[in-house]
Amino acid sequence: MEKNNGILGIQIHQLKDQNGNSDIKGNINFGIRFRDGAGDVKWFGERFPIYDWVNHDGYSNFGNWVETAAKKAGK
Repeated sequence: MEKNNGILGIQIHQLKDQNGNSDIKGNINFGIRFRDGAGDVKWFGERFPIYDWVNHDGYSNFGNWVETAAKKAGK
């Protein structure tokens, strides 16, 4: 955020590990809060988009997500 880079979140809870197990969906905001320019406390998801890799077809859409985040940051 200090470098004004594009930021997004991706939940990967439905992907299977090497043993075929997957995790449960965690906190949609990743437990991250911060102060915005006005000093108000905001959750991650109130400022940045959060995608679900499986439900939002990350394999096909990842590039678009990154490009959208970059444009939002003015890059």
